[in-house]
Parts: sequence; structure tokens; C-alpha cells
Amino acid sequence: MESWLFETERLWIRQTEDSDIDDMLAIYSDIEVMRYLGAEPKAIETKEEIQVIIDRRKAMAQDFGDRLGGWSVVLKETNQVIGAVLFKPLPGRDAKTPSGEIEIGWHVGQAHWGKGYSIEASRACLHYGFDKNPELGRVLACFYPENTRSERIMQKLGMSYLGESDEYYGVPLSVYQITRESAGH
Repeated sequence: MESWLFETERLWIRQTEDSDIDDMLAIYSDIEVMRYLGAEPKAIETKEEIQVIIDRRKAMAQDFGDRLGGWSVVLKETNQVIGAVLFKPLPGRDAKTPSGEIEIGWHVGQAHWGKGYSIEASRACLHYGFDKNPELGRVLACFYPENTRSERIMQKLGMSYLGESDEYYGVPLSVYQITRESAGH
């Protein structure tokens, strides 16, 4: 694949494209994937809803180039989009205004859970993100406290627990951080 931003042993990470729509619908139409995304979990039901996500990611690419974004995670073995990794401005309390922090996040389709893809993509994303943003001192990750799967990924990434806060997205979330130094930069 030629258009990837970075890769791992098993994955390509690239800008999201219109052609990702069917793979993304398969991922985001699953309520288990959506359970901890957004204030009110809701499975996505239509291609039009997926197109809104694709358009949002394309807008990030226009705004930030390849420095920040919401990128598709592609399994090399099948050339299938299996999820996304996000390295983007973290919104403040109103969920719209940037907080001044950068957030890492990930979504992987349930069929691919437990295979280490989220950790693999996120670890590579951290290295890529710190390389592309030399001024960046730390990256945050936020999650609903009951989302223990995400918390385990954060711990495996070497992130440190900062506590609970409603400063981001306007809802009570647990917050982890990783510094440039602890990420190996």
C-alpha cells in the first residue's frame, strides 16, 4: 500500500478515504464498539452517518496535514480497514473548543479484539505523533472508568493515570497521559 502515513508489522495507518465506508459501517454499527464512544452510546446505522465521520477526518487532514488526524487502521494481510487511531486536539468541557491538549484514541472492530492491534497501532501512532509534533510534551487519553479494555491498553502503552475529570468532553472521564520522554522520544 503506497498511501500510508506509518506502518507496523501487521498494519498500515493512513488517511481515511471514501472507499472505507463499508468497512467502517461494519465496525461502527456494532453497539459493543460504540458503547464508550460519545455521551450516549448509539450504533451507527447508515452509510450517511459514516460519511459524516469520513468528512470530519478529511477536514482534520486539511487542517493539520499529516501531523494530527483520525486515521484508518488497515490490516496488511487482508487490506481491510479494521479500525481507527486518533491523534487529535482534545476538546474541552463543551466538547467543541480545543483544550490545548492532544488526545490519542483507538477504535477496533470487535472481530479483531484481543489480537493486540489497538496497542500496535497506538504505540506506532505515539511515535509518529511525537516525531511530527516536536513541540509536544505529552499526550492524553480519556475513557469512561468502566471501559477497562481501554484502560489496559493505556497501561500497556506506558501511560500514567492522572485521575478523573470532567474537563474534557464535559463528562466525568478517567485521564491518562504519556510524556515524550516516557514514550521514548
